[in-house]
Amino acid sequence: MRLHEGRAQPWPHYGRTALTSWLDRLTGVPTYVYFNNDPGGAAVTDATTMALLARRRGMDVSGTP
Repeated sequence: MRLHEGRAQPWPHYGRTALTSWLDRLTGVPTYVYFNNDPGGAAVTDATTMALLARRRGMDVSGTP
């Protein structure tokens, strides 16, 4: 799955609500998630946040930035 541009502030970040919503849809499905919202390092920050949220749910996370 490729996430390109979130609606959170500062742009183009994804908010925790959006990331949690994606995790709800991915439960039980092995998925690779790529972030391409690069301005200001948003991709790295959002990938790290999503991995943290996934780990808290007990989901396997293979790698983060």
